[in-house]
Amino acid sequence: MWRIAAITAICAALGISASACAASNQEWHRDCTVLSKDTLYDTSGSNGHTSTTRKNRLSTSCGAFSVDDAWEVGSFNSWDLWARLEQGKVYDLKTGGYRNGVMGMFPVVLEIKGPK
Repeated sequence: MWRIAAITAICAALGISASACAASNQEWHRDCTVLSKDTLYDTSGSNGHTSTTRKNRLSTSCGAFSVDDAWEVGSFNSWDLWARLEQGKVYDLKTGGYRNGVMGMFPVVLEIKGPK
């Protein structure tokens, strides 16, 4: 029984790390129009012991992305990037990571150029 649990945990950890790593699949998306900026909140816990996490989600004509810090590539300026992005304007976006629908993960915005 413990072997199955260990194998499952290892596979899950590998799947998460492979899909979440902003160091992989880095690319520039050119001429992306910002369609919307959304902040998603998730509260978990019970009995007065709750925690809330926040995710900044960017929807563009080039796809959907997260605007979060990416420690694995030394990107800790997500708030500055988020504040610079304006709905309806066009940007070039450098992103890293993969879209993983099962885990609810999106590529992370690492750098922006614009607005144009």
